[in-house]
Amino acid sequence: MHTLFIPLPTTTRSLSRARHLQQLFDDVVRQRDAHEFVPAADTSEDAHGFTIELDVPGASATDINVVAEAGTLTVSGTAAVRQPREGERTVSRERRSGSFSRQFRLPESADSTRVAATHQNGVLTVRIEKIAREAPRRVPVQSFGAPIEQHNATA
Repeated sequence: MHTLFIPLPTTTRSLSRARHLQQLFDDVVRQRDAHEFVPAADTSEDAHGFTIELDVPGASATDINVVAEAGTLTVSGTAAVRQPREGERTVSRERRSGSFSRQFRLPESADSTRVAATHQNGVLTVRIEKIAREAPRRVPVQSFGAPIEQHNATA
């Protein structure tokens, strides 16, 4: 959220003016951002993959698009806004609504072909599995022709 610095007022009247100015500034910021926003996200990693959790309240699973390609994960969609009922007017609106989009650069160890997404209670969880790495294995060396002599270091 953008913050406007307003010095502490010295009187009740200036306190009221400061609050009014802050509210006007906040309203302008909200109106500018009202139709597009960037959802907050938490990312984590474990031995098998990566998890990204995004706050998308007001969006249903059908309103969300998740695309993984070329080392990038893009999450976009639309969060619905509650419309006022008949005879009701909105006094203030702080919750985000409208379209949203967020991109994440995937690490080289991420397998962009193994991505799953779930949506529950306004949180989108995207799981990206890591590329399966083969464990190192010993490769036997075969000899064709004469056997290899082993020399002892005793002399």
